[in-house]
Amino acid sequence: MPAPLTRRTFGASLAGALGFAANARAQSQPPNILFLMADNVRGDALGYMGHPVVKTPTLDALARNGVALTHCYSAAGGANPSRVSALSGRYPRTHGVTTADSPLADPSVLLPAILAKQGYRTGMVGDFELPGRDMAELFDSSATFSGDYKAYIDEKFPDLDGDVFALARKVQAQGPVRWRLGASVLSAEDHPVGWMTSRAIEFVEAAKQGEPWFCFVAFQDPAHTYVSPFPWPTRYPPQQISIPRLPEERPKPPTAEDQPSDYVTKGDEAALIEVRRAYFGGVSYLDEQIGRIIRKLRSLGQLENTLIVFTSAHGDMLGEQGRMGPEAPYDGAVHTPCMLHYEAGFKISGGVHRVADTTCIAPTLLDLAGLSAPDGFQSPSAKQILTVVGAEWDDAALLDNRFHALRTAEWKLVEPRDHPTWEPGLYHLTDDPAETNNLYGKPEGAKAQAELAKRLQSWEEA
Repeated sequence: MPAPLTRRTFGASLAGALGFAANARAQSQPPNILFLMADNVRGDALGYMGHPVVKTPTLDALARNGVALTHCYSAAGGANPSRVSALSGRYPRTHGVTTADSPLADPSVLLPAILAKQGYRTGMVGDFELPGRDMAELFDSSATFSGDYKAYIDEKFPDLDGDVFALARKVQAQGPVRWRLGASVLSAEDHPVGWMTSRAIEFVEAAKQGEPWFCFVAFQDPAHTYVSPFPWPTRYPPQQISIPRLPEERPKPPTAEDQPSDYVTKGDEAALIEVRRAYFGGVSYLDEQIGRIIRKLRSLGQLENTLIVFTSAHGDMLGEQGRMGPEAPYDGAVHTPCMLHYEAGFKISGGVHRVADTTCIAPTLLDLAGLSAPDGFQSPSAKQILTVVGAEWDDAALLDNRFHALRTAEWKLVEPRDHPTWEPGLYHLTDDPAETNNLYGKPEGAKAQAELAKRLQSWEEA
């Protein structure tokens, strides 16, 4: 298993930061930007983060010569709100996309619009669509999941009546009844992730000499259905899969939808092993597909001058506290990867153990690329903490959607302002990393609760 990134392996210095700037200036053109955003990848479910089972050699190699924010958290929770937050540097209450069906009022706040004004050719591949917006309005080229992938499936499998969602989740053998689980009937090439990878490769192959490009790849997987092509769902032997202790009864409060697939309880241990097994295999399949893009960039001579970021819309509880999926404010659901790689500029590597959320990604990419940034970002660029040890930084992450939560290195406060079922929470993460001892309203947490509530309130009033 790869060792997790540590401060010692990071070894950043002011000289490293100056080396970045010098190398960046030496480039004949601004860097290409490849923005890879998965769906349910937990921040700890990767080899470079020290996971004992999951193998992610592609991402591990990028991380060895890149920098990872090891304590990064989703700013929004839901998939589409999270994607918009990462692309805009804004929280949902500002950009307005709070659900999959929410419209985006102002597309000019997104990275593709900002980069297009600075000479970039922009493209999008995958599961990202906004109601009332044509992707041609947002990107120079696009290949969407529900549109272009559906057309691809209709042509290749005409007898399936165009039910792309059902097909993408159809399995060869049914697993536990609450989840569609197992090996997809589709090949690695025809599965959504494989198709998206091929479209991303076509985009970079079409790049013109001297024209920088931006490509946003919104992978659909590993989604809550836990389906990937054979042999990935059985990639890891069941005896390698550990699971958390499960509760006797369904946890409270319930999720908003309150579906059976949202929970696991005592007696579900065998099923949870199979779910985790399929999930970990799906992460490794995603890593393999990302490797195809990296190899193509290398063969085209573009890898050195391509700034790459890998993150995820959110995580997945995977049975922790008896919960499944992403709908919870606990770290299992909101801790996301955030790793950056830039061969032409980053001459330092390792992990940065500062707290941040995904709104920092857009301003950071512009800063690292040496490009001008517009006003309106709600997070500063993280370039300083990626290049200089001990740089000043507000170690806090904000979750803004159904939940309103503030996480620091030591504490987490949860206020369920817009969530129909949740309850307030306060967790001392230093002593209670599993977030099982709720100190909200209790004397031992009173001081921290007051301080965090004040910070959360000041943000909401800003």
